[in-house]
Amino acid sequence: QQQQQQQEGLPCIVRRLEHLTIHNCEKLEKLPRMLHSFTFLGELYVYKCPSLSSFPETGFPCTLKTLRIGDCEALQSLFGCLTQINDSNLQVLDVRDCPSLTCLISCRGGGLPPTLKELEIIRCKKLEALLVVDEGMEITCPSLEFVLIMDCDRLKYLPDALPNNNNNNNLRNLSGLYLYGCKNLEYIPEGWFHSATNLAHLDIRGCKKLKALPHGLQTNYLTSLQ
Repeated sequence: QQQQQQQEGLPCIVRRLEHLTIHNCEKLEKLPRMLHSFTFLGELYVYKCPSLSSFPETGFPCTLKTLRIGDCEALQSLFGCLTQINDSNLQVLDVRDCPSLTCLISCRGGGLPPTLKELEIIRCKKLEALLVVDEGMEITCPSLEFVLIMDCDRLKYLPDALPNNNNNNNLRNLSGLYLYGCKNLEYIPEGWFHSATNLAHLDIRGCKKLKALPHGLQTNYLTSLQ
């Protein structure tokens, strides 16, 4: 029966799942390859799976809107395929306590899902970059409203953001940016402030290597700052 299910995929009742939580599965190394076929799945929570090293190359279902991951010690990256990102409708991404995570996006030329509204990254000690370093790499998240990055010791910079010109308002909906305890953060690209004309809350603490704030803070770009 198990072999037959592997060949035919999971039963229809499982494929119609809307919420899936996987918690405290110590030996789980991979999620099922047919995860992308869960076409009703809107929320996926994965907690305390220390052996989970990667997500399926087949990607997440396009219906997934909330992804929360915590205490997955072996996880090194989230998205490994460009098609996963381009086909994504993800709105909330919350990653915390993943000590092996070095980047969110591991494919060249890939960016964060353009539908993303909330991004939280907490206590990922080896995180060096949100995106793989690539020439011309920029963040394109016109829906992004809230960003919190906390206690990511190796993070040196945020990805570039296109300035607010030629209708490239890539961060036009960003209202809150919070950077806490990123002690190796060296600079924030000026485009983050050029584009974020709706930024109301900016809070930076414990970023010891940040020598200066972008010139954009001294101009009239941040007209909504409270």
